[in-house]
Amino acid sequence: MEFYFNFESEDALVTATEDTQALFDSIKHTNEYGQEFWYAR
Repeated sequence: MEFYFNFESEDALVTATEDTQALFDSIKHTNEYGQEFWYAR
């Protein structure tokens, strides 16, 4: 899934990128073998 944003200022783009990264990191998990996976419902 890809997200596209249209912003007039670079600051808004940086904020959106940070928010997207935080969301991505919040659903990241690591199993007992050290394998990373993303789980969301």
